[in-house]
Amino acid sequence: MKISFGMVTRKFDTLEPIEQFLDNAQKYGHEIYSVVIAYSDFLNWKLLESLKKRVQVFPIKINHAAFTLHQLSKMGISSKSIRTLLYSQTFVMTGRVPFWITPYATSQTDIPYVVTAHGTDLKGFKREPRYHPYALEGAKKVITIFKQVDKEVKNLYGIEDTARELILNGYDEALFQPMEISKKGVLKKFGIDSVPKYIVSFAGKLIHFKGVDVLLKAAKIYENNFPGEVTTLIVGNSELYDELNQLKNSLSLQNVFFLGHVSQKSLADIYNIADVHVVPSRVEPFGLVAIEALACGTPVVGTNQGGLVDFIHPDVGKLVDVDDALALSEAIQEELKREDKLLRRKKHPNMLQKIFHGKKTSMH
Repeated sequence: MKISFGMVTRKFDTLEPIEQFLDNAQKYGHEIYSVVIAYSDFLNWKLLESLKKRVQVFPIKINHAAFTLHQLSKMGISSKSIRTLLYSQTFVMTGRVPFWITPYATSQTDIPYVVTAHGTDLKGFKREPRYHPYALEGAKKVITIFKQVDKEVKNLYGIEDTARELILNGYDEALFQPMEISKKGVLKKFGIDSVPKYIVSFAGKLIHFKGVDVLLKAAKIYENNFPGEVTTLIVGNSELYDELNQLKNSLSLQNVFFLGHVSQKSLADIYNIADVHVVPSRVEPFGLVAIEALACGTPVVGTNQGGLVDFIHPDVGKLVDVDDALALSEAIQEELKREDKLLRRKKHPNMLQKIFHGKKTSMH
């Protein structure tokens, strides 16, 4: 059976996630016929040409109604169906069509499709009730990635139990695993010469709901308590990069480094050299980075939000309240000072396997 894969993104500036998806699809015997890339701000045409050598690609710019209409029309979708999507408060306010354009557009082609609800889609669904009828119209199955999302999909979308499938988000077990690796070697790749006693890591988009500002305030506390001993590595990029750097400077943080986007291999290396990984989110639909960190044997300190509560327990880390920099800092310091760290690190991957003993997806 031929499968088409669609994605909606602000910037298409890396091939890594798509290539991982294609590799995993091939690994499990699925043929990806085409990839639809709906982007709003930027598309790297050189990367697009490289991707075309492997699969058929349809790029669609979605920050202009007329262009979006033209591109989707070429794919055989009626103008009436597309215009239904375009006349929304979302488009008028931000210049972007609703993010559920992909499933709705697919429903107009009579192609069977499956939708995965990650949690962020639920936030948009709550904000824009006018488009409720179009969100999942025609989906043969809705995959939910953890218990809370499954419950909300049932209640908000009205999806019956027989039409939903709870499949926990997967991770690359071959990549994210405990490794003997040099702290000095990993840090040197990012231009960091000193090797600290402790390393705290974060990975994710630099946006408000990820709570990186709370982590920086917590870092001020643990840097004062462990002068010169703790380095904080922040992986990721997005709209708050400059603002968070300014906050770092205003707090006079000495050992916080913004690394930007890194490869999955480098991310696995960072998890492995970290003493604790932090997920300080104000809202966290699932927390895939927490799963990846645990798979590498690294304990996780997070907030009591979303999917994190399903698998973060005292044996693998700790949960704190949202927006509580003091509690976050104390939990991080507890992990740094534990005398049984090495023993716990060896147990984490096995604990993770027990948590995910059921069905999980390897393509994410």
